[in-house]
Amino acid sequence: MDLESNFRAVLRERLSKLDLVSRDEFDAQARVLERTRAQLEALEARLAALEGTSVPGAVSKAAGSGAAPSG
Repeated sequence: MDLESNFRAVLRERLSKLDLVSRDEFDAQARVLERTRAQLEALEARLAALEGTSVPGAVSKAAGSGAAPSG
């Protein structure tokens, strides 16, 4: 059993050095990502409506490049 306890100690040490997150933290970040994607889709639809386009995801070159529209 000494070998097993040594193995577990080494494994615990190695795992503690990894940058891991808990399942709760992962799930929380997944929910944040889901809300962010929904907001992005809503903003894309709003932008398309303001630009008068009906194609989802269609963004004008000025808005897509980050450049300010001239005029």
